[in-house]
Amino acid sequence: MTLPPERLGDKGQRYEVHCVGYPERADNIIGWTGTREGAIELGLSTLKAPSASIVYTLDRETDAILDRNMRG
Repeated sequence: MTLPPERLGDKGQRYEVHCVGYPERADNIIGWTGTREGAIELGLSTLKAPSASIVYTLDRETDAILDRNMRG
């Protein structure tokens, strides 16, 4: 299902948090935040999930990967 642009939850959010291994084995988008601090907090919280192995933040303005964290 494709939502129209005005109904997307990530509208105006600069940072996208990804996790490998949670909730599925693939690379998953966990959520979006407007601040880097919020993205770091979301990523570190997600990394506590038992199956999470890598969490990273994507800066959607620059397409740069930031704050890569791995379990272990």
